[in-house]
Amino acid sequence: MIAKDLGWDTIKGDIIIKDGDFVITQSDNTHVYDILYSYIGHWKNATLMCVGTYSYVNGKNANQILASDIKRQLITDGYRINYLNVENINRMMIDYSRIK
Repeated sequence: MIAKDLGWDTIKGDIIIKDGDFVITQSDNTHVYDILYSYIGHWKNATLMCVGTYSYVNGKNANQILASDIKRQLITDGYRINYLNVENINRMMIDYSRIK
């Protein structure tokens, strides 16, 4: 089943509006983005569902630990990780699919 929600422009940080109405889009990309860049306590219904990507800046073995945390959080949230490569916090390649 494809998850859908209000369209969200992650670059501008705005809800997408077209012809004066909200746009409904597939929400998996937005959902994964939210998991990657949120921190503990940001989500009332899932307080530990986060990665906190920016907290890994200049950390020892940061890329490996970040990749492990991304994988753990996405699997916990019902995604299958097909490919994951973390070069640094600004360059991550993630291929995933929803299994729940």
